[in-house]
Parts: sequence; C-alpha cells; structure tokens
Amino acid sequence: MLEVQQSFLKKIYEKLVQGDHNDIKLVFQDGSTTGSRLCLTALSSYFEAMLTSDMLEKNTGVVTLPTVSKQTFDDVLKFHILGEDVINDVNCFVLLDLAKMMQMDDLKSACLRYLNNSLTLTTGNCVLRWRSLTKYGMEDLATKAFQHVVKNVEKLSENGSVMDLTEDEYLQVLSQENLSQKEDDVLRDVQKWISQHNPSVETMVDLFTQIRFEHVSMSYLTDDVIFTTFVHQHEALQQVVKKGIKAYCSYYTKINTFIDNRISGRMLDVVFVLQNSVELLSVACLSDKRWYELPVCSNKPGGYFAAAVLEKSIYITGGSGRRKSTRVFNVWRRMWSHGPDLKHDRWEHCMAVLDDTLYVIGGKHSNTIEQLQLGQYEWQVVGDLGCTRQDSCAEAVGGNILVMGGKLNGRVTDQVHCFNTNTHAVSTINIQLESGNLTRSYLEMPNLYVLHCNGSVDVIHIDDINTPTLRAKRVGKYDTYGYHFGFLYKDGSIIVISKKGLEKLDLRDGSKEPVTMENTPSFGNIYGALHMQIPRFCYQ
Repeated sequence: MLEVQQSFLKKIYEKLVQGDHNDIKLVFQDGSTTGSRLCLTALSSYFEAMLTSDMLEKNTGVVTLPTVSKQTFDDVLKFHILGEDVINDVNCFVLLDLAKMMQMDDLKSACLRYLNNSLTLTTGNCVLRWRSLTKYGMEDLATKAFQHVVKNVEKLSENGSVMDLTEDEYLQVLSQENLSQKEDDVLRDVQKWISQHNPSVETMVDLFTQIRFEHVSMSYLTDDVIFTTFVHQHEALQQVVKKGIKAYCSYYTKINTFIDNRISGRMLDVVFVLQNSVELLSVACLSDKRWYELPVCSNKPGGYFAAAVLEKSIYITGGSGRRKSTRVFNVWRRMWSHGPDLKHDRWEHCMAVLDDTLYVIGGKHSNTIEQLQLGQYEWQVVGDLGCTRQDSCAEAVGGNILVMGGKLNGRVTDQVHCFNTNTHAVSTINIQLESGNLTRSYLEMPNLYVLHCNGSVDVIHIDDINTPTLRAKRVGKYDTYGYHFGFLYKDGSIIVISKKGLEKLDLRDGSKEPVTMENTPSFGNIYGALHMQIPRFCYQ
C-alpha cells in the first residue's frame, strides 16, 4: 500500500509542475507559476484562509509571495508531497521562516531537527547563524554559534564580519573574557566599527568601556587613541580612556610582563597539592594540563597539618613539626609569610572558611575551635566539640560549619558535628556516612562530596543551608588511598591526587582513568588538595 500511495503522490506532484490542471497563479520574487487551490488549502491553513474566505486572492485567483523564491516553494512541495529530505545548510533558515509564516508545523519541526543534528558553523556563516538561532529562541544552539563567533573573532575581523554586527551583538562579543584577539586589534576594530556605523556618543562609550585597556600596548594608546581627533571630539570617551590608562598602570605595577590579550590574562583552573616533602606546595594547572613550580617554604610544618583558601592566600596550620604555626602562601605574589600562632597545638585537625574568617577545628591535642578573621593578628577560641576529633573534614554551609568523617575519641564515626558560627553552639547530626579512618571533602552546592581513605565516595545533599538537614548516599567505591590523598570535584567526576598520580573517577558510571599532566612531579605524603581559579599572569 505504501508503494501505491507514493506513486499516487508522485503523479500529483508531476501534474502540479506541468500545470495542465492548475487553477491559480503563484507570483514569487523571481518569477511566477501556476498551482492548485486544492493542494494549497491542504498544504497549510495559511492558504486555506486565503483561498476560502472573502479575500483578494480568492477573487482574483492570484497568490503573491514576494519574499519567496520559486526554488524554495518547490522544496516545500517536494517535502510535503514526495516526502523528500530537502533541508540543507543553504536553505534551512529560509524554509524555517517560510514554515513559520505559512503555519507548516511539520516542515518547521524538520528544520529544527536538522539544526539540532547537523548545524555546521564556519567563519562565513556563524554570525548569521547566531542571529537566526537567537531569533527562533534556540538558546543552546545560539550559544554554540555565539561561542564560535567569540573563538574566531580574529578571522571575523579579517573577513569583515565584525563590521556587520549590530550594536547589541558587538557589545555582547566584546564583553567576553576569552577573546583570543590581541587587545590592540580589538580596539582598532571598535574604532573602525564606530567610523562605519556613526553611532551615538552613548554607544561609543559603551563600546570603549568593554575594552581591556590593561592589555592594550602603551604605544597603541599614545599613537592611535589618546591623541586622535576621534577621542578629542568626545569628552565622555576621553574619560573612559583616562580610566583605562589608570587601570593599565595599576595592572602592571603588580606584574613585570606585558599581556596583549584576554586569554593570557584569564583565570586558570588549578589545584594546589599539599605534601610533606621538599615542596610543601605544588600546583597542577587543569586548564593547561601541566604542573608549575612554586617557591620552597622554609620551616615546613611536618605531617598531618591542615590547609584552606581565603581570598588570594593559602593558610596552613599546625602539623606534627610545628603544632601552633600558621604559614601563609600568597598565590598571586608567590610569596610565603608567617601568620599568628594558634592558641592550641593542632595535629590531625581540619579547617574551614566562612566569608572572611578561617576556622581551625579539633585534632589530636585539642577539642576546641579557633577562628581568625582576615586582617586580625590573633586566633580566638570560639567553641568546643566536647570530644577529640581527628582526621575529619569540615565545610561551611550557610552560617554553620559541618565536621564529618574521621575518628571520634579514637574510633571511626558517622556522626556530623554542626558548629553555629553565630551562637558558637555545637550540635550533632546523625547520618549514615560509613566513614573511614580519614575523610576529605569538596563542596559544590547543593552537594557535598566526601571521599574516605578506604576509597568510598559519599554525596551529602544539603536541603537547607540555614538549618542543615542532610541526606547521604554512597555513590562509589574505588581504590584504598590510605592517609595521603587529596581530591576535587569537576563536571560529574572527582579527580584524586595520590602517590599514584592523578586519577579521574566518573561518579556516573563508576569508571576511572589516569589524568596525564606535563611535568608531573613525584609525590611525598599528600595531606590534601585545594581547588582555585587564579590569573594566568601568576605563573608566567
């Protein structure tokens, strides 16, 4: 029966093309042909309303489609009558426009499926694709096209596509941090765009405000910007440039190298590894897949210390060698310094950060909790767990510090202590963690990822940050890591750093694979890992 149907429809299409039995005239942007009222009204409610109501087309027998070509309309007929796959990169958006105008839902759905499955982006079409996909509300594909524009802005500058951007489009592109084009060239294109489009002063200011003047060379600023008639004509532009030069000077008093584009100055995804060896700290750049060297710390703390990140610095407290010490590493300046001594000896303790305050909790030699606010020079005792808690981990959730895993009075515990930083009260939360002797954690709200030394992974879901109600779930069991490891959570997986190197554990399917890094060092005993976002210039 299907063959009979297909044969019949093919004959109908051929008769339409021959025009012998047609009863209406179709006028397109590039010519005219004839058509059938019956076929057109069956094709779409658009034509049905036009040809059955008291409209001009019904009375004259002429349907005018000034925005449609003969070829496009023939593609529409082939799609609906013959069932041919006529959609391609060239005609997709034209057919989508037509389908929307003429209420052809099947054709519209087919065009959307094609775009989702077969969208091809080039430097020649990405701007138009971004514009069209945005118009149709296809956010995911529009984002993909936009990212292609940003990634290839240098080539778009060369082929003139940048000059075709609208004001809003150009501002959106210029706002991106990952423009690889040199900032001199970005500014040069902005000046050229303004010359061609002659926008309002307000628009000029908006465009100039998006320039990262700290990445523009001083020679370009002086030769091509500051003293040009272009800038002198508009006081508002002068103010933006002056502010930019001030930012330039401020930026380069902090570093001794010139960065000419945003990629070089962008933030890097890094993990600092803490170990008891010659290098107390080493850093792996996940963005570059390589390790960088760091200054050696004098007076190392020994083993079983704790560490946390506060603003631009890493704070390391206690340890078997220096139980009251606080060592501070300024990540941006790459410098070590001493912090104030703790009130109590600390070893096998843990740390947490809430807003601008560090917390040191428990350990082998003290039940107490101490805090140090940024800018203060003395630790203060602010709480007491009422028990000895060792080898645990701690995370700040809302106004509370949750202390999890490890040992309580020498025995492995599932109990979670909750320290209220406002009232300084300590309470307990009982959940099934099945803890090991040592536990480390990573917070990615609303989930708190916990890795025990026996290789078990728990995910604790935080239902309410103000009054912690916790639900724990065992999500994996991997190798035993013992007392010396660190980890971080990233994109559905955890990356474990141990003496074996780096391993990526996929929590979704339970698989694991090594992570290859350039210049990977040999590790001593690892006492944790800290995940940060830092500017590239810190390691140039």
